[in-house]
Amino acid sequence: MSAILMCLTDVTMYLKYLVLDLIKHKLAILYCGWYLNRVFAKAKLPPESFHVSWTRLLLHDLSKFRMDEFVPYARFFRGNKDEHCREFEKACRRHFLRNDHHSEYWDLASYKMSWEALLELVTDWFAAEFSYNGSWPRPGLWLWVQRNWNNPDKLKFHPQTKILLQALLCFLGFAEDVGGFPVVNLDYTHEGDLDLEHTERFKELSIAYRQTIKKKQ
Repeated sequence: MSAILMCLTDVTMYLKYLVLDLIKHKLAILYCGWYLNRVFAKAKLPPESFHVSWTRLLLHDLSKFRMDEFVPYARFFRGNKDEHCREFEKACRRHFLRNDHHSEYWDLASYKMSWEALLELVTDWFAAEFSYNGSWPRPGLWLWVQRNWNNPDKLKFHPQTKILLQALLCFLGFAEDVGGFPVVNLDYTHEGDLDLEHTERFKELSIAYRQTIKKKQ
């Protein structure tokens, strides 16, 4: 009888994680991606660049359904965290290295996060706030970002990636949470298309941000 109860407890734990965490976050990702695309379109930003890919949204975090991620995550979030902390940390590392919307995926000394991955990352942040805290992030009150923005142990980004992320969050209304729109000298020589892409996106965000500020005045 005790074995049956333990089995039922495990099944319940896994089902709760599947429905209340994985599927809930997946739905939030789709909604947030749709919402951000509407914001970009309303600001008349170039749709070929400022569009969260539906392919990325549909494939987002699918690795969490793999057993070496699903089981440790379920045990940690819906079981005893203290007992499964080390197992969960290993699963997190596997997850980060499989998904390029996490900064840990990139060699931070050499590579900047791709623009497509950065858009997915921001969508993920919005969706996490929405699905786990039950509310949309509010400008000036995004506590998770405020606590971690200047913590290099928590948010590890290549410097240019962080500048672009900061500009994107400011455009979306969260300038107060990240210390304002970044001031950058763009008069330098770039090496490779990714640097050029970062620069173009920054310029476009800078113009859109200034236009947003003017409308509020």
